[in-house]
Amino acid sequence: MACSLPRAHGLPLARWSCAEIARELVRLGQVAAIAVSTVWRMLRAGHLKPWRYHSWHHIVDPQVFLSKARPILHPYEHVRALWTEGTWVVAVDEKTSIQAREAEWGPRQVVPGAPLQVSPRYVRRGAVHLFAGLSIADGEVFGEYMQRKRLETWLAEQAETHGWPFKVQIHWLPTGASWLNQIELWFSVLQRKVLQPNHFVATETLADTVLAFIRRCDETAKPVRWSYTVERLE
Repeated sequence: MACSLPRAHGLPLARWSCAEIARELVRLGQVAAIAVSTVWRMLRAGHLKPWRYHSWHHIVDPQVFLSKARPILHPYEHVRALWTEGTWVVAVDEKTSIQAREAEWGPRQVVPGAPLQVSPRYVRRGAVHLFAGLSIADGEVFGEYMQRKRLETWLAEQAETHGWPFKVQIHWLPTGASWLNQIELWFSVLQRKVLQPNHFVATETLADTVLAFIRRCDETAKPVRWSYTVERLE
């Protein structure tokens, strides 16, 4: 039963719990009664945790995926040589709708035997959109807040504004392959270290904090240890 889906038994459940398994065993007449702790011990002995789950993603069209992934993975693998030749490889993306939530009371400091306490009630103070780039060669991060725009438009505006003396070439990721974009790794660090728990009294405070975090990261910036190569992909 633990290895089947609850809905296969006509139950309106997404996942099993020990209590639900015990209840269903009794309903089906498999046992007259059974303790939840007994179910837990049996599942533990069988190395089963039906309440846990994870998602996976597979490549639908390998040829199309490879044609779009190679131009991404090749610069990752040869980033130092490209830098020497005058090519700067940057992973760019936007993190949209970063919420500024003012908690009813701010996070309370940790005390022995208890975790950081955070108020469950908050007031929304707006949201900001962060455009960020990760320099693959050295790990430095660049960020800017602005109204949400298309990436190509933003890059064109930056080139014109700053008078960049070089050509910008964009390589788009394959559909559903954001995991190939190294900036997403930094976004996850930002989420864990700055945005959770979320307590910002205004969008300006949120933006200033994130930009300060970028400066802090750049003080000890290191390139990502990227091991997923074209050869592994093929």
